[in-house]
Amino acid sequence: MSSMLDMVAMVELSVREKSICGSLVAVLVIAIAYFCRTASWIAADAVDPGEVAGLSVGALILLIAVQLVFQGLLALASRDDPTDERDRLIAAVASRNAYIVLQVGLWLVICHIVAAMAMQHTAAARWFAPFATAQLGLLAAIAAELAKYCSQLVYYRRGI
Repeated sequence: MSSMLDMVAMVELSVREKSICGSLVAVLVIAIAYFCRTASWIAADAVDPGEVAGLSVGALILLIAVQLVFQGLLALASRDDPTDERDRLIAAVASRNAYIVLQVGLWLVICHIVAAMAMQHTAAARWFAPFATAQLGLLAAIAAELAKYCSQLVYYRRGI
């Protein structure tokens, strides 16, 4: 029954909300797969720059392809929906929320760098290596993007 309600709720979404949902799901799924793989490399202390480059480029190309197909199909199936003041306000407030998440994430990266100095000669040093720090920075950027999408969905549903 809840599955039917979920399908009905998806049908009742505006074009913008469907677009945001598609982007949210695409980024989330690809990011989870990416970070699971990189975390396994860090845990095994087996980071290969060639594999990292291949995974990064592959994830980026996959995200672009998924977005192009999804957004293209959505544009073909929907009518032209011009933006109004409410859309611009929602985008602005969601961007502010994303900026806050990014700032918190960057402070965590700074704390991680400071902790790396204390942990460099311990068994946990691999979790504080430059590659792990870079992954934490990337995670902060992706978390900010996800926060923007979630904020937009909440503001469209609840109003702003």
